[in-house]
Amino acid sequence: MSTETNCENYKNESIIKINWSMLSKNPEAIHLLEQYPDRICWKMLSTNPSPAAIRLLVQNQDKICWGVFSLNPGAIPLLEAYPDKIHWPNLSSNPSEAAFRLLEKNQDKIDWSNLSLNPSTAAMRLLENNPDKIDWYNLSQNPAAINRLEMQVRLCSGYLEPQYSGEELRAMAMERRRKASSLLFGTGEYAKNPDYGPNSRRNAKGEAYV
Repeated sequence: MSTETNCENYKNESIIKINWSMLSKNPEAIHLLEQYPDRICWKMLSTNPSPAAIRLLVQNQDKICWGVFSLNPGAIPLLEAYPDKIHWPNLSSNPSEAAFRLLEKNQDKIDWSNLSLNPSTAAMRLLENNPDKIDWYNLSQNPAAINRLEMQVRLCSGYLEPQYSGEELRAMAMERRRKASSLLFGTGEYAKNPDYGPNSRRNAKGEAYV
């Protein structure tokens, strides 16, 4: 077999090994996709926020997956040009400031459950202005909402029975520090107790296995 044939086979094998769906999501890979347009996964490319990906999508609008495109932070100028193509539940999950300009103008189309999962500052602001529309199940999962969640816990404190008092929590923290120090320096009751030594086997509640 000639060297040229070997090289051609190697090229073909290399192309096959690439996951073109994932490559289509890669913001740095657009120049590769342009060389092999028949390999593009247009659904994945529709989620790609890079300016080069957006340009390629603008040039191939018939191939855009508009549902997932509404999740794309770089999609807003094109969505503004074609508002009938917007998928409003997905746009409600879009974290870009530009998406929120659209949402604020079309609040009757917002999916408030999806918005309650959205981590952006703009989403938090919109939810603060519409507290009656918050989906608390989803908001409780949202790390960006911790300030709002803490405030809600404080508001409900009169209805909640704390498991431990402040004094009990401080005593538990001191006991944990004492236990850690004992094990670290090999002194004290915990270091001498086989249930707490380096070879101890304890369950999730701290109980020793028999």
